[in-house]
Amino acid sequence: MASVDFLAAVTKRLQAFPARDGGSVDPDRSDLAASLAAAVQGAVERIVGRPFGRQTFTERYNGNGRPLLWLRQTPVILLSSVSIDGATLTVEAEPSSPVFPAPPIVIDSSLEALARTDGGTFTCGRANIIVTYDAGMELDTYPAAFEAAEQWAAHSFLQLQRRGVTHRTIGEITYDFSAAIPDDIKALLATAKKRFLPC
Repeated sequence: MASVDFLAAVTKRLQAFPARDGGSVDPDRSDLAASLAAAVQGAVERIVGRPFGRQTFTERYNGNGRPLLWLRQTPVILLSSVSIDGATLTVEAEPSSPVFPAPPIVIDSSLEALARTDGGTFTCGRANIIVTYDAGMELDTYPAAFEAAEQWAAHSFLQLQRRGVTHRTIGEITYDFSAAIPDDIKALLATAKKRFLPC
């Protein structure tokens, strides 16, 4: 799976525009393109509650006494380890490569959660569970809604480029690209919002 590079995705869209429409990034405006892409990416991540690209997380959770445990970051790409009350359990590493018989803890991709398969639970306790895993949006899990944000960012850059803007800050004015995302695109992005929150 390939990680998502939002700036590269926006730049690729720019290159698809005809040259007469300014379909390229002027080297003098590369900082502007990077600032715009970073601001829009940050806004998208806040709206959907999911990180772009693959990142590794080690997090503590309170045990909930249930057979399911929802993680803070999704989608989960790789589960490295889970320990409960200091005991390390065998886990299914990748949701795309299930094994038989199933280990005690697997990734339930449909629920975006860890699931016990041995009849056990995530024992109640305060910060008694430690999970290390990789999560983030990758190209094969990339919601179509994000493409609308890419397209908007590319069009916004072209408009700024045509107006001769070269930096995010011009004089005393700072362009807040993330605040400018249209409501219809925000609504579309909301369809990709994380469905479950950890206890």
